[in-house]
Amino acid sequence: MESTLLFFALPQEAAAFVKLGRRRGWPLRPTDPPRPRRTLQRFVAPGLEVWVTGMGPENALRSGDDALETGRPDRVFTCGVAGALNLEAQVGWVYHEADTGFPGIDRLQATASNPGRMVTRDRVVITQFEKAQLRSETQADVVDMESAVLRDLARARSIPSATVRSVSDKGSHIPNCLSKSGAIRWIHSLFQTMTASSTNVLASKKP
Repeated sequence: MESTLLFFALPQEAAAFVKLGRRRGWPLRPTDPPRPRRTLQRFVAPGLEVWVTGMGPENALRSGDDALETGRPDRVFTCGVAGALNLEAQVGWVYHEADTGFPGIDRLQATASNPGRMVTRDRVVITQFEKAQLRSETQADVVDMESAVLRDLARARSIPSATVRSVSDKGSHIPNCLSKSGAIRWIHSLFQTMTASSTNVLASKKP
């Protein structure tokens, strides 16, 4: 069985996944991390761990390092919400970016997630001008504050990684909260990647 490590920045993001995961048969239970002050939450089930890092690259570095020192998963996901840089992106759309040869990439591509370019910054990108400038510089579709750090930690250990994130705000708007529709889309994208079935996709790809 593949072992999977999922990172979330916020407890609200992880809670949505843990709740549905339990309904799907993963008995995720809260467990103390090895150094609690460096990680907000940790949930464990056979073949699956969920770590909540807190926001920002510094928190991601501390918590991610602890998680990857605790065990060696077959793959790593960084998950949650992200701000849109691509002006075509709509709130609730899901984007993914994965290493070459990522286990389950075929299943991920069969879900409601769209392939895209991700970029990480050390603060929230708020204004329309900042978003437009970052889009011009990087051609990224979405921006977050943790994924690049966590995926660099995984790569340093030769562990394949992927990012799956839902758009929380459009490129021309200020950041919004976690949207229910977006959470449903990326959660189901994760579940379908982690199982052999690619049927019963509950959300459509972008038109």
